[in-house]
Amino acid sequence: MKKIFVVLAFVIPFLVGCSDSITNSDTADQIVNQRSWITLPENSQMRVESDYSASKLINGEIGGNVELNINYVSKTGVNVIISAEIEVPAGAYSGDKNITMIINSFNGTATFYPSPETFNKPLIFNLRVCGVNLNGVDPKTIEYVYLAPDGSFAPIEYKNLVVNGGVLIVDGALIPHFSMYGWCR
Repeated sequence: MKKIFVVLAFVIPFLVGCSDSITNSDTADQIVNQRSWITLPENSQMRVESDYSASKLINGEIGGNVELNINYVSKTGVNVIISAEIEVPAGAYSGDKNITMIINSFNGTATFYPSPETFNKPLIFNLRVCGVNLNGVDPKTIEYVYLAPDGSFAPIEYKNLVVNGGVLIVDGALIPHFSMYGWCR
């Protein structure tokens, strides 16, 4: 009986130690492989709300656009400028819809409404953010993506992506459906 207790006394800590190392290793892999939104400089003025929005009633057979321009001074004194435009091409959908574009000032993500919504022709989105602190961020790791229903980041098509000296630009991003879009690394 003593032999069983002695064997168990050595085997149980070994098994527990192995399962902990597997769990810790899995967690480390998840952290290494985890992607996140790029963050923008914090507004120097105390704001409860972090979203800026613009809306416009647009007939999908005719087309139109919604524009939003934001300018604020960050807590570090940097002037942050955000310019966004969503273009609805003629024939994108039938009838009138109130198209709303929301830009989050914490991470620059763009969310559109009504949602969920898909289109006959993709909408075209242009976004420029100036004043972003990209120190320590490899520009090659930055992509413009949408947040998929499973919580992953999915790439989208665009004409041009610029990541340079505190400036993030995506031109001609094709928006086939409304979701949350943004820069991730």
